Amino acid sequence: MVTEWQVGWGVPGGLPVAVALGILLLVVAVLGSRVGALTWSRKLPLIALRWLSALSAFVLATQPTFWAEQKRSEDGQLAVVLDVSRSMGIATDGKKRSDQVEALLTRWASSTRAGQVRWLTLGDTLEPVELRAIQQDAHAVLLPRAPASALTPMLSELARNDDLGAVVVVSDGADTSGVPLPKDLGARVHTVFVPDQRALRDDAIAEVRADAVAFLHGEAKVHATLASDGLGDRDLVVTLLRAGRTLATRSVHVPEGKEQAVEFGFQPLDLGREVYSLRIEVDGEDDVPENNERSFLVRVVRDRLRVLHVSGRPSWDQRFLRGFLKRDPSIDLISFFILRSVHDLTMSDASDLALIPFPTDELFRQHLTSFDLILLQDFDYAPYQMGPYLPLIRDYVRQGGGLAMIGGSLSFDGGGYAETALAEVLPVKLRATDPAGAHVVEGPFAPEPVSSLVHHPLLELYPDAAQTLAAFRALEPLVGANSLLGVREGAIALLEHPKARTPHGERMPVLAVGSVNRGRVLALGTDTSWHWSMPTAGKGGDPSAYDRFWDRAIRWLTRDPLLEPSSVTTEQEAYGPGARVVVAGLARDEGYRALRNVELTLTLLDGEGRPHDQRNERSDDAGRVKSVLSAPTRPGVYAVKLSRGDVELARAAFLVELSGVELARPAPRPKLLEELAKRTGGRFVKRVTDAPELDAFDATRSTALGIERHAPFGEPPWATFLFAVIALEWIVRRRWGQS
Repeated sequence: MVTEWQVGWGVPGGLPVAVALGILLLVVAVLGSRVGALTWSRKLPLIALRWLSALSAFVLATQPTFWAEQKRSEDGQLAVVLDVSRSMGIATDGKKRSDQVEALLTRWASSTRAGQVRWLTLGDTLEPVELRAIQQDAHAVLLPRAPASALTPMLSELARNDDLGAVVVVSDGADTSGVPLPKDLGARVHTVFVPDQRALRDDAIAEVRADAVAFLHGEAKVHATLASDGLGDRDLVVTLLRAGRTLATRSVHVPEGKEQAVEFGFQPLDLGREVYSLRIEVDGEDDVPENNERSFLVRVVRDRLRVLHVSGRPSWDQRFLRGFLKRDPSIDLISFFILRSVHDLTMSDASDLALIPFPTDELFRQHLTSFDLILLQDFDYAPYQMGPYLPLIRDYVRQGGGLAMIGGSLSFDGGGYAETALAEVLPVKLRATDPAGAHVVEGPFAPEPVSSLVHHPLLELYPDAAQTLAAFRALEPLVGANSLLGVREGAIALLEHPKARTPHGERMPVLAVGSVNRGRVLALGTDTSWHWSMPTAGKGGDPSAYDRFWDRAIRWLTRDPLLEPSSVTTEQEAYGPGARVVVAGLARDEGYRALRNVELTLTLLDGEGRPHDQRNERSDDAGRVKSVLSAPTRPGVYAVKLSRGDVELARAAFLVELSGVELARPAPRPKLLEELAKRTGGRFVKRVTDAPELDAFDATRSTALGIERHAPFGEPPWATFLFAVIALEWIVRRRWGQS
């Protein structure tokens, strides 16, 4: 049993204040040692009393406190961690770093203590290894294969083992985790450094940082860090490529052993995912040619959403929606609305009733696909000869466009859409014939959210469901609704009329949404949603509900990735060949309800969509799922897909590249291993050939039995004694004529 003592200070401010007081009292003691013309029989007692008084004052002021921690030492388990990350495969003079470890591992595996040791390999995870496998084929065990070496976090995880006494790490120290070394791991760590046969010679693209999202035909940036070691000062030629075609070239001067930054600008030309690469020329003496090329993904989007807004006549609803669209800087709005209807002036041609001549053919035949969203608000297509163009709008939606029909007496049944191609994609059912007045439900009403769908982004005014329902109840009622027959198969109603019913006795939908192939559609059966703005504010309510609703509606219709019901992600954007790809998915239905406890499939697809690896997992109560897939060995662009049966829920792309983070900065790092051993009380071995036998590594572990606190100078006897010393000095000095 061992007792360890620690000292603390009771003075506010701790040690710094105690040191300052000590210096002050030291000065007082020195000055007080200057006594007058006295005999040495009196001088010496006075000097001693002055120093004793200063010490007493210091102790009284700082109140030193002592903690006695009792520990019991005992033998613990020894773990040997072998680095098998890709950097261990770097060769100098024809010999890999891992080759140097093979003889050591063979020697250790044949020792008498080998059977009591816990053997593990280190990469981005820790994997246990059987001693028998090491004895049979040490070369296979040490094969560099892991995409990264997460040395610090993996050791922190291993040190949580209560039986562990010490860890022996055999590594090049090329930790890629970026996690700083902890002050104490709770276990002793011995490190054995694996150096190169000679100094490494390497030109590298050490880091690439590119805009994750770029705008079509806009300026995008990529920043790269170049490094050079062992090859002298270099003028490196860097090339930016897209699909193998050179876009730009730079010459960058990189001093020996230093890093240099370079920036490229480029213009994405196509929507969707684009792959770019940076490349530097390979020198014949370069030991790590794999890190001379790095690829990166860019998602190309339009810088502004193009929205076509067509309204049949002026109204407060049209005015509020157009104002909202014009205020949003991310929207490029093309707006057409009719000033007078055909019933207002029978002498006029329909084409004269718009603010400008309505360019039907130009909009719906030539430029239709350039729009991200079409809003038809209280609009009757017939007077403007738009019938032949409705099939084009239907096909536009099926191919990925967004469409919203907003209510009014000229929408839905009132606009005669029931027997048109547009009815095939609308999320609501319409009447084939329209009896007089049948298309409108008169009177004020407060639409009611479907309670099971309150987490749909168009309804979710607040994260809490109860708050969202309360917020809808607080909004100003709407006035008048289009009479709708219900929702089509595959569509869902989000808001319902509190009283009106469909012919089948169901609540009549007021807001319905749906997906049609790749596109999305919305139907809002009222022309008074503007009541959620100014009229709500006039009664002391929150007018922002209007803007939030339409902001969410437009983003949902145009498939903003942040509003997708399901998602799938990989931990990293780029991996090395054969790496472990950790995949996480979130599965929800079109109503944003979690798919709980269902079997989901995570599939890794190659560039041509063929499956490379696949796992079936069961989701939890939140619809989340997680698994590990194996990356291909060939570099390129790959994707992970989340699906339920034959239905794809989400997809995400990632890269497999030869370099990756593991080989980006491949130089060995002995200082990291030395510092790790120093902080934990372990032993640092500079070379593999100098490593001792396993028995030479201390694996004792200490168990804390308790801590006792001692603060003696706060006790009355000690305090009385210290005051007495100070008082005695004062009395003696006065009697002997000293001030």
